[in-house]
Amino acid sequence: MEKINITRVISGGLLAGIVFIITEFLIENFVGLVFGIYEYRMYEQTFNVSLSGTRYHIVNLVNFFLICMLIIWIYAALQPRFGSGVKNSIITSLVFLLLILLINVNLVNQGIFPLKLSLIC
Repeated sequence: MEKINITRVISGGLLAGIVFIITEFLIENFVGLVFGIYEYRMYEQTFNVSLSGTRYHIVNLVNFFLICMLIIWIYAALQPRFGSGVKNSIITSLVFLLLILLINVNLVNQGIFPLKLSLIC
């Protein structure tokens, strides 16, 4: 069993993050132009907060790239068992989605997210 190459995990996470940011930027602006719906406006209306400022953007980007690196690390950890390919990618995605679901269930249980909002997302 080989050890996970941390350098490749970090570079893969950074690359995945950059590709995702570009894709999300294009899709979100397309939806905004066509339908007039922007994600940041929905957050501001729902939670009555302002999503701006240098600290907000730095923390958001660092958090996002760390999440991408975690996804690549999970993929690398599952690779000896499932091989590299579509099956491993799907299993990695399902593991990560399950983690996100469990975190959101906890936030709803604590009352941080209203139940009606979490059913929409």
